[in-house]
Amino acid sequence: MSKVAKIQSDQEISIDFVLEQLERDEIISPQQVAQMHSHLTDESTDNTHPLVTIADQGWQSATTPPYPLTLDKLTRWLANKSSQEYIRIDPLKIDVGNVTSVVSQAYANNLKILPISVTDVELTIATCEPYITD
Repeated sequence: MSKVAKIQSDQEISIDFVLEQLERDEIISPQQVAQMHSHLTDESTDNTHPLVTIADQGWQSATTPPYPLTLDKLTRWLANKSSQEYIRIDPLKIDVGNVTSVVSQAYANNLKILPISVTDVELTIATCEPYITD
């Protein structure tokens, strides 16, 4: 049961943010949050996306019935929570030459985005920061 919480439009995804939202949505328990905080170090979260860090715990959800908190489940949850479309990306189907003609690799890296398709009228971009809309 999702408890409504206003999320800032410029909210960066952090481990604390994700844990708070998962607990608020009653997907994980306060004990799981405490367990994660007791094991976190600056090095363990440096370059790893928070969803990957949480999925690596091998947790079951605190729901009834429980389900595995896989990276796919967590990504779908975040997409839904942020009102973004979930798209499973097949890197072999990305036309790199075409998308990089519109968005350079350096620019994409800086903004934490991944252009995944481009047509004459539309550019589809994946992001790991769904609340940053600027």
